[in-house]
Amino acid sequence: MPREVQIALFWLVVYAGLWYLRKNPESIAARIAFSWHGPYPQHFEKKSSYYWRKALFAVGWLVQLLLAASILAIVAWLAPGVKESETFLLVATFALTTGAGMASLGALLACLTSFKARTFGPDPEFQPQEPSHAAPHRDA
Repeated sequence: MPREVQIALFWLVVYAGLWYLRKNPESIAARIAFSWHGPYPQHFEKKSSYYWRKALFAVGWLVQLLLAASILAIVAWLAPGVKESETFLLVATFALTTGAGMASLGALLACLTSFKARTFGPDPEFQPQEPSHAAPHRDA
């Protein structure tokens, strides 16, 4: 099969999968796929407590990534031939370290934002939004 056809089929599967997940947001697959979005602000929640929850969410992701890295280290120790494979190196040295770095920075920035809002202000509450309607018709 030509390379262009493989690429076209790949993107067709990606778009079909995203379409399915968008049409079925309460499915298990959609909840797993979009769990990384993090918490949303609750009505009348202070900005500092919202960012504190975001920091805890990022720390949770960091712990999961560290657990996955630990499991990969044990696998590499038990099966030495695995650590020479390209896929193992890609996941262990690139993907996990990048994800752990992003989770660490996200947690740090959310903590700093929460601390700044709580200490120096402003620390506003999230207000419920009125549903937006279509723009009023304007005569030319």
